[in-house]
Amino acid sequence: MKLHIARLALFGTSAGLLFACSSVVTNDFPDTGDGGTAVSPDAADAGNQDTGVADSGNADSSVQTKSLGSLVSTGDVTLADKTPFACGSADASDHLCGVFRATVKPTQDPEGKSGVVNQIAEQKVLIVVRAKDESALARSRWVMLDAGGFGGSYGAQFGGVPPGHFVKGGKYGDDFVRALNDDGYVTADVVYHCPTSGTDAPCAGQPYAGWADDTSGAQANKGQAAWFKGTGGTGYLGISARSAALLSWAYENAGKRSLCVHAQSSGSGRLAGAMTRYGSEKIVSSIIFSGGPVFAYVPWMCQTDGGTWGKRPEFYSTSQDGALAALTHDCARSKQATCEVRDCRDKKYSAGMLDDSFAPGADLTWPSVNVGIVYGGKDDSAAWQHLKVWLPGYNGQAGIVGKTLTVKQGMCANDQATWAPGSPFGSRSCTDWSGANFSGIKKGTSADSYDARLKAVPHEVPETAEGTEVLRDLTRTLCPVTP
Repeated sequence: MKLHIARLALFGTSAGLLFACSSVVTNDFPDTGDGGTAVSPDAADAGNQDTGVADSGNADSSVQTKSLGSLVSTGDVTLADKTPFACGSADASDHLCGVFRATVKPTQDPEGKSGVVNQIAEQKVLIVVRAKDESALARSRWVMLDAGGFGGSYGAQFGGVPPGHFVKGGKYGDDFVRALNDDGYVTADVVYHCPTSGTDAPCAGQPYAGWADDTSGAQANKGQAAWFKGTGGTGYLGISARSAALLSWAYENAGKRSLCVHAQSSGSGRLAGAMTRYGSEKIVSSIIFSGGPVFAYVPWMCQTDGGTWGKRPEFYSTSQDGALAALTHDCARSKQATCEVRDCRDKKYSAGMLDDSFAPGADLTWPSVNVGIVYGGKDDSAAWQHLKVWLPGYNGQAGIVGKTLTVKQGMCANDQATWAPGSPFGSRSCTDWSGANFSGIKKGTSADSYDARLKAVPHEVPETAEGTEVLRDLTRTLCPVTP
C-alpha cells in the first residue's frame, strides 16, 4: 500500500503553494530524430563515449565487488551506521539496498567567498543506497537523487512509500529508482525531511524514525525545517554547501567515478548552487534538472527590484513565486529557529539576496557535464521564470552551457503556438521554448525539444509514469551506466 505524501512546491501555482522548479537548455544542436530532444553536435554518441570528466584517470577499476558495509564516511559526511537498515522491498532478496543514517557538516566554502561553512550546523539526513548486486555497486555509475519540496526523497515524495521501500507495479518515484537499478545504476536517494506524525508520515514506525528532520508539513511551512534548517544565516549558499558535500561523499564511494545527478524542483536549486558555487561540476558526468533549476535571481523571487539586475523584466511575475519561497529564503538567512529575518516576506531588498542568487557571476560553463532539462506540459509553477534566466542568460551574462545540453518539454510543439504558464499570466508565445534563444543552443525552435509524453505531466515530473520514462531514457543517453 502506498502512502500519499503531500507535494509542496517551492513556488506559487495557480492551484496554490507548491515546491516548484523547472529547466530548459540546449547547445547549437540539430534535431536527433528521436521525437523530442534538442542536443549538441557531440551528444548523438553520448551513450558510447567517455564524458571527459575527471574520473577517467582516478577511478579504481580493480575492485570487482563491493558490499554496502564497505561504504565510508568522508570529511563532510559521517555515516552513523556501518551496517545500514534493511530496505522493506518485495525484491530486497535479489538487490542490495540499505538506509544509512548520516550527518552532513560541510567543510568547503563557496568559490571566492570565505567563512560560510563555519556558520552551518550539522544536519542529519538519510541516504538510501540501492544497486542490482555487489558487482554493480563496485563498478557501475552512481546516480544521486535530490527531490523537491522539503526534500523527502524520490521514493517517499514521488512514490508514496517509506524510504527504502519499493512497491512493485507502482507508477511513481520508487519505480523510477527501481528502473535505474535494473539498468545497472547505483542510486543514492537523499532524505532531508521525513515526518513521523500527521497525515503524511513516511517515517512513522520505521527503525530510522526521527533521524532526519521530522517536522510535520504544516509546521514546516512556519519555520526552519528540512534542508533550510540550521544554516546560521548563510542562506542558499549554506544549503548548497550541504549538497556539494553529499555529491563528494557519493563520488568517493563510487570509486571516484563521475556521478549522474537528478534534481527536481527545490532540489534543482540546491544542486545548481553546488555546480555554480562549489565546483561540483568537476565530479559530475551528467545532471538532469526536472522542474528546474530555480533560485536564479533571488531579489526578483522576493518581489523586489534591488541588486545588480535592477527592475524585473516583463516575463517575471510580481506574485507567482509564492509565500513558501519567501519563507525558505528568510529562514535560511536567519540565525535563530524563529526565522527572525523577514526581508523576502516583506519584499525588502538585502545584500544576502544577491549572495544567494546563483546566476549573476556564477560559474555557468560546465565543459565536462551533459546537462538535461525536463519540464512537464502541465507545470503551472513559477519555475519557467527562473529558466528564462538560467538558459538564455540575462543582462550580458550567458546562460548554462554544458558539454551537451538537452531540453525536453511538453508545452509547445511548434513556435507558432501559445502556452499558458499559469496565473497571473495569460497565454505566451511558444518562442519561450525556442532553442535559438538559449545560450547553450543558439538555434532551432520549440519543436526540437517537444516530447509528447510530457504533455500531461505536472511540475512533479518523477511522480508520473510518463515523466519517469522520459527521465530514464535521458539518463541512459547522457550518463552511460559503465564509466
